[in-house]
Formats: sequence, C-alpha cells, structure tokens
Amino acid sequence: MTGMVTGFGTLLLMRGLGWITLLLVLWSPTAWAHPPVEVTVSRVLDGDTADVVLTTGTIKRVRLIGLNAPELHEISPCGRRWALAAKAALMQMVQGQTVRLVFDQVAEDRYQRWLAWAYVGERFLNVELVAQGLARYSNPGRNTAYRALVQAAEAAARQSGVGMWRTTADFP
Repeated sequence: MTGMVTGFGTLLLMRGLGWITLLLVLWSPTAWAHPPVEVTVSRVLDGDTADVVLTTGTIKRVRLIGLNAPELHEISPCGRRWALAAKAALMQMVQGQTVRLVFDQVAEDRYQRWLAWAYVGERFLNVELVAQGLARYSNPGRNTAYRALVQAAEAAARQSGVGMWRTTADFP
C-alpha cells in the first residue's frame, strides 16, 4: 500500500530510526576510530555537501556518507528542481544548529572532504534526506556503519512515493 509513510508516519519512522542510530553510534566500534566532532555549517553547497566551521575557526568541506542528492548543474528542469529542494532541506536542517559529525572507516576522500554521518540532536540527516526522497542511497564503500538504515529509508521513500519518487505529474 503506497503512501503509508507520509506526514506523521514519516515523523514516527524518523524518530524510531533516530533512537536506533543513536544506540548504534554509542555501540559502534567505527565511531571510536575517529572521534565525533561538533561543528557549525557556514555554507550548504548542495543536498549532500556543506562547508563547516571547526572550533579552531578552520573551514572544512564535508560530504554526507551513503547518499547522493541531485546535482545543481542538472540539465533537466526536473532534476534541477529536486537538487534545489535537497539543498534547501539540508539548509533548513542545519541552519543555526550544532551539527555532530560521526566518522566511519574512511574519514576523508580524494578531494580532502571529510566523509561523515551527520546529526542535529537526534535527527540523523543522512537518513532523513533519503527518507524524504531528496537523495538516493549511494554505496559508501568501506563506510558501512549505517548503510542498512540509508537503504531502508530509500526503500520506504520509493514505496511511499515521496520526494523524487513521486509520479512525474507530482513534480514540484
């Protein structure tokens, strides 16, 4: 039955996933390999990448693990609209908030961006963006601590027809 996880249902799903991921973070051996760090976001580049300010004042680029949001340079008008929606959602999630970055097996990519699972309070941003249909699952390579949660979020979003998984008549 499509449409089961919408509105209030999505909120309940995200709250449940938030508690599960919080417990996984506390007990995950990968979380201790690179200690979590709290940052503020200075700029959101797109739906999966942001620049953050460290307590030292240094700016570092962060790529969220396990997801891929549509790119802002998408040629199709529909793709570009979803890219803008993903960027706006991430901006809303992090604006004025302290963001906790949790690292996995590989903490940095070849572009010197940090690779992280991101939280604002109990909100697991990586999973939430995918659950809202604003990004899709992307294989995180060796960073697999929460891969199953991101995959489950995409499956629920697809089944519910939310975000980019809507029918074409429903696109923004």
